[in-house]
Amino acid sequence: MWCDAIGHTRRDCADFTEALRSNVVYLRNGQVHESETWEALRWNIGRGGMKRLMEEAAVQHAEAMHYSASGRD
Repeated sequence: MWCDAIGHTRRDCADFTEALRSNVVYLRNGQVHESETWEALRWNIGRGGMKRLMEEAAVQHAEAMHYSASGRD
C-alpha cells in the first residue's frame, strides 16, 4: 500500500505513479523497492504507507547531507 488510502489501489494512486515515473521506487517480483538502496519497502499500513517511509528517508538524507556539508564529522 503506497499512500495508506483505502479508497484506491496502488495501481490507481497518482502519487505512486509519479514515484515510479521519477525513479524513486521500482517494482520487482510484485514488490515495491527503493531505487537508491534496492531494498523492498514494508507496507507500513496505518502509518502512512510506503510513501511515508520514503518521505522519512528523504528527510534523513537531507539532514545527513546538511550535517556533512557543515563540516562536522
